Amino acid sequence: MRKLKIMLATVLALGYCFGAAVADEDAVTFYTEDKSPAIRIHNGYDAGTDVRVVITAGDDAANYVVVGTVTNTMDWSGANATVAQVAALIGACTNTAGAKKITVAYDCALAGDSTDDEVMDSQDTTVKSGDWGDVVLWDTSTAKFYSAYIPSSETTGMSNDKVIKKIYGNIGGTGNITLNIYVDGVEKYEKVIVSPVYIPSANTGASNSVVHAEDEVGPAQLDIDLNFPARKSEAVVIRATRASTGTTGSIGAIVDYK
Repeated sequence: MRKLKIMLATVLALGYCFGAAVADEDAVTFYTEDKSPAIRIHNGYDAGTDVRVVITAGDDAANYVVVGTVTNTMDWSGANATVAQVAALIGACTNTAGAKKITVAYDCALAGDSTDDEVMDSQDTTVKSGDWGDVVLWDTSTAKFYSAYIPSSETTGMSNDKVIKKIYGNIGGTGNITLNIYVDGVEKYEKVIVSPVYIPSANTGASNSVVHAEDEVGPAQLDIDLNFPARKSEAVVIRATRASTGTTGSIGAIVDYK
């Protein structure tokens, strides 16, 4: 009888461990207009040292980062016009001792993305010691896209691979929608959704040659089921771009961590 109890306990323990190993965990990532990150930072300085990032405009020569009490001015005009170039400027900022302890991540965007007019003006973000923060955000009306970000395991702490099960959203604007998925900055998926053209009921003449605006009655809805895999070490960017204008709306994804 004792042997039977021991065997039963062992089987239950193994079953528990096996179940924990294969259990899935769903998560949702969701962004509204003007809230998608272009650049994120980690404050690696000691407790009490804040990092404050102030952006007047994407092409301003006097944007700056305050590390503790030291102001580091950054010239974003001229040649410094891409996400990668701006990230390098932020990463070069120092404290009073000259130490560089800001980790800059732009896997939430593409390295060659322009920041001239495409990012939000008047941003002022403070990141506490030990924290991550979104310090540069996309301006949906000028960038004309909605972007959802699924970080790698380095920033989420999730130790499992992931599968994107659904992409959904309310992609406000005009023109066709191009939906792309990028894995570590490399395009892996594209889908074009043709924007409907609405013709008014009133008679416009025999030729019906009047050109009408697209999407006059509202934004386009996304609801796409997928089974798109990505490794735990890979960052994923989901981007829905309107061909003509971006206005207000949202984009999200349901992610299954294996």
